[in-house]
Amino acid sequence: MKKTVKVSELTGSALDFAVDRAVNGAKYSEQLSVIRTSGDAFRPSSSWRVCGPLMEKYQVFIEPPHDVHKLNYREDGKPRGCWETFESWHATVSMRVAAKPPVIEIFPSGGPYRGEGDTPQLAICRAIASMGGDEIDIPFELLKSKGDAK
Repeated sequence: MKKTVKVSELTGSALDFAVDRAVNGAKYSEQLSVIRTSGDAFRPSSSWRVCGPLMEKYQVFIEPPHDVHKLNYREDGKPRGCWETFESWHATVSMRVAAKPPVIEIFPSGGPYRGEGDTPQLAICRAIASMGGDEIDIPFELLKSKGDAK
């Protein structure tokens, strides 16, 4: 049995499974992806040894939590600045290596694959997993582990 979960909510084994399915697709059967992500063979969410090469392959741009100055305009048309705070890490897969996702309202001309999280690895893995779609069917056996999906 499976449960459909948003990629932006995945952690642990479930996130590793989503990354494996996004980067390998039909190369492995779904059951083999479960086996690979249940053991120590493919754990990008917890191993830089695995996450680092994926980050390099997909040319992932990573941003730490930060403040951004934005220019807004008052009702009288005069500019004024304000600050926006981003509390989490943000990751974006390079458009050079991944095809644009379908056009949606937020990104009228298509947009990049993105992810965010409390750690760099979480953001990177969510960005890469999003190449497979915004949601994924996760086998219940991977959701049993503590902290594998919110």
